[in-house]
Amino acid sequence: MPKEYVEVFLSGDFDVVKGFVNGYLVGRGVTRRPFFHVKRGIIRHDTLIGNLRAFLEIRDHVPFCLDRDLLDDFREAVTVVRKRLGLEVVELKRVISAHMQIEHEIVNRDVATACKDLLSNLPDEIEVLEYEPAEEQHGEYPDLTMTSLAHSYTYRGSGVVRGDFEAVTDLFFAIKQSRCSDHIKISHLELNLLDYE
Repeated sequence: MPKEYVEVFLSGDFDVVKGFVNGYLVGRGVTRRPFFHVKRGIIRHDTLIGNLRAFLEIRDHVPFCLDRDLLDDFREAVTVVRKRLGLEVVELKRVISAHMQIEHEIVNRDVATACKDLLSNLPDEIEVLEYEPAEEQHGEYPDLTMTSLAHSYTYRGSGVVRGDFEAVTDLFFAIKQSRCSDHIKISHLELNLLDYE
């Protein structure tokens, strides 16, 4: 059975929130890196946030996703440091599912094979919608045009990956850590949220 996740909306300075959350998770033995959000329901991995912070001042409220099993203990930990660090849990949302748009245009057969393997061996908790990849063979030798060299082989496709939060984020990491990372464009991860009860 898939794990349940909660989007936690924590008030406080971004750097303090990020340090506290990472420290809490490491202390609990969780090796999975958290996703911090640009805004509610839209996630970018925390390494991208560092680049965005130069342009966006994220200071007051920081949303991120947390395993539901850790929530009660996490809230207690926030209560302990509230006065010292100025942190407070403002709001909670249940994460029902996640989705992301993918797109690729690959001209290297070996990379295309690796990407096919990655996108075809998906767990049951994920479905790929509107995805009809196509391979094109353009002849033994590429044609030289006025603007560029036309490749002899192309593997194109686009679609939406949707499903369980953890399964979708695992695929996100698998793509980013594979040799396909430079060839598969991924949109923001978007969440389907409900009020937390």
